[in-house]
Amino acid sequence: MDGSVDIVPQHADGPRSLRLAEAQEARRKPNLSVSLVDGYVRFVDEERLRAYAFLISISNPTDTSNSVTHFGLRVNYATTGGLRTSVVVSAAEVLASSSQGDAQGAVLQAPLKVDAHQTIAGWVPFRVKYDLIGEGLIEDYVIVATDTHGNKALRETVLVREMFHVEEKSTGQSGQG
Repeated sequence: MDGSVDIVPQHADGPRSLRLAEAQEARRKPNLSVSLVDGYVRFVDEERLRAYAFLISISNPTDTSNSVTHFGLRVNYATTGGLRTSVVVSAAEVLASSSQGDAQGAVLQAPLKVDAHQTIAGWVPFRVKYDLIGEGLIEDYVIVATDTHGNKALRETVLVREMFHVEEKSTGQSGQG
């Protein structure tokens, strides 16, 4: 022996294997996302409330199934004194009666299972009493979907279409002149 040491080349797979393992682990972490498709508000004066309905989709791009445990609507507004504040309301159980005819799709209610690599779509209704906001000026809305792990998926919207209930009135005229 002459005292020399043989050097065996190392494969470059170590860092690559680590990156693959980290990517797999990241795909297992819960991560729901919310997309807004449409939204309506209807003023129900006889009940002194605003009835909101949002058509949303909830996607789960991960390798692990998850569930939505709570739907909330955060209404951000400015009081008449200029103070910016917000109120959060939980989802209602049903859509406002006059919007059901226009609603295409199911009403989503928590708890709601969202399987791995799946998307679920439907309407989420909310009812906000006039007294909660008073004369405040609404700035925007944030739909909040909370999952089993306490993670919150948020979707902000500024504009919501107002829905009118129009009744045809009979005038008793035949329309012939």
